[in-house]
Amino acid sequence: MVLLLEDDTTLSVTPLDSGLEAEVMKISSPESDFVLKVWNKESQPNVQFQYEILNALHTYGSAVSKPVSWGYEVNGHQVLLTSYDGTPIDKVDQPKLKKLAKNLNDVHKFPLDRLTGSALPSYDFIDYFYRQVDQYPDIQDLLVKLVQRADLKPVCMIHGDYHLGNILESEGKLTVIVD
Repeated sequence: MVLLLEDDTTLSVTPLDSGLEAEVMKISSPESDFVLKVWNKESQPNVQFQYEILNALHTYGSAVSKPVSWGYEVNGHQVLLTSYDGTPIDKVDQPKLKKLAKNLNDVHKFPLDRLTGSALPSYDFIDYFYRQVDQYPDIQDLLVKLVQRADLKPVCMIHGDYHLGNILESEGKLTVIVD
């Protein structure tokens, strides 16, 4: 691994388009480029878990950014360092669309039992999707019965924010941003 903080290493930092949750920047050294994501906004996700998911997906062979490290910066904000995998795509043709579908399918086919030491968070379906349903008791009763009957269980990983801005391209290679 490249040591980013060696005395003689010249680093350049370039801000990237940031999302709603974090500030994102490209860190370049003479040998490599990386992406540093700093959660310095209201969102406080489990970045260690995100690192573990990325590591498992990357090891599995999914086209995701390679995680390098995670931790905390001087102000206590969580950070994640990954490989730099290009810029967001802006045009899609049929061959690229096929690659996008394959990459997304690879993420969804990832065996959940490969997440050793961690488990995907589980959410109460009703509370997550219908937060104020308790204001409508007749609908709530029916919804509870339907959810119990459906017996929902996690069977695959779902990318909940899959759009062109979360697909990177470099030299014909497409990479999915997962966070």
